This record gives sequence, C-alpha cells and structure tokens, in this order.
Amino acid sequence: MLFEGKIAIVSGSGPGMGREIALALAREGADVAVAARREDKVARVAAKIEALGRRALPVRCDVTDPEQCQALADRTASELGGVDVLVNNAYHDGDFAKVVEADLSTWQTTIDVNLFGAVNMTRAVHPHMTERGGGRIVMVNTMSTERVAEGF
Repeated sequence: MLFEGKIAIVSGSGPGMGREIALALAREGADVAVAARREDKVARVAAKIEALGRRALPVRCDVTDPEQCQALADRTASELGGVDVLVNNAYHDGDFAKVVEADLSTWQTTIDVNLFGAVNMTRAVHPHMTERGGGRIVMVNTMSTERVAEGF
C-alpha cells in the first residue's frame, strides 16, 4: 500500500481522470478529500472511496477562489488529520477558438482554473504539509501537449 496512512486532496475529482486518481489513492491506502465544483459528483466519488474502506471527504470547491481552497485544505486537515498529498487536477479546456477570434473572458477562465487554481491549492495546503514534515504535490495537465491537433 503506497499511501497507507496518508491523506490526499484531489481537485477536479468529480469526473474522469480526477475520479480515477482519487480511487487509485484510496486503493493504495490513502484517505481522500475529493473536490470539484459539483457536489453530486464528489458525493458519488466519496461513496466509492468509502466502499474501498477508506475515509472520504466530499467538498464543493471552485479552485479559482482562494478562500474556498483554504477552506478545503483546513477542513481536510481538521476532519481527516492533515494533508500529505495534493493532486492539482482541476481543468478548464477553453473553447479552442483561434487567437484572433477568441473570447478573452474564456481564456481568462482557462488561466484562472489551470494556472491560478493550482497556485491557490498549493498555497492552501503548504502550511498543513509543513506541519506534517513535508508532502507531495502533483500537477496534472492536458494531453494536448502530446497529441497536438491543428489549431491548438
């Protein structure tokens, strides 16, 4: 069990890859705080984690809001006992419009989620990890760097 006794937070853990990362951590012994914008999705993931015999904390969190990120980190530390692992998986893929035609507010949202969301979460967990003697932060990003399509 690679994560026995560890406590993890996975942002963007409602659908797809985030859900699978959260479940993999639980299968390897971690208790997991699952966070995403939709409460119904994190509740379903949390139920699957608990079915694996691990503790789960479902939390609605918008990573673009530093206060929500701090509340998630603090609640995880309080209710689960600390923070050892953060997986920054929250992601917004934008609209794939050409630069000259793009709606810049969509670009701003993409940057706010993908960049500043990871920064907000990292800053929020840092004191909790420091308190436990360290931790691990994993940054997940898009596969578009590997599978480039025309117009990206």
